[in-house]
Amino acid sequence: MPHKPRPKGRTAPKKAADTATADPNEFTLRKADAAKILGKSERTVAYLMSSGKLPVGYVSGPTGRQAMLRRADVERIKKEFETPIVVTGEGGEVAAPPAAALVRMRAGGDPFTGIMAQLAAFARAFPAPASLADVARPWLTVKEAAAWTGLPARWLLEKAKAGELRAVNVGLTRESWRFSRDGLK
Repeated sequence: MPHKPRPKGRTAPKKAADTATADPNEFTLRKADAAKILGKSERTVAYLMSSGKLPVGYVSGPTGRQAMLRRADVERIKKEFETPIVVTGEGGEVAAPPAAALVRMRAGGDPFTGIMAQLAAFARAFPAPASLADVARPWLTVKEAAAWTGLPARWLLEKAKAGELRAVNVGLTRESWRFSRDGLK
């Protein structure tokens, strides 16, 4: 049986246990090992690698060139996932749960409850107007202009086509008019 030559260059570590004692600034983690550390799927790690958030180093291994990651970079991303989101709104600062808590089930926890808690926090921070009438939009549709002025929609359209009212036809294939609120006063 002929002797199989060893691959040239640095070879990839065989197990994740070998990487625990390695220098954190060397490319020693495989995608599967990084996924276990992060508590995410390998697809998420692949996305982080392709988007440039996780720098990739290539080393020659027993099966050819392999993409490897640094432990320090993986730990940095893990901290980002665990950092809470802070939003400043009318009600003051609101700290939402970490992004990882919303994606992953914790022991005895329900991810739906975490999502609902975050949505409630955002709703308190940014209250919506009571109705659309409270929001003064500068441009109105034909129905809105007719309701706002009390004039017939047909009359408004005739005046808009004649150029007597400040209005714009925004339709590409059919007429769709918008009336300036200032032009209707």
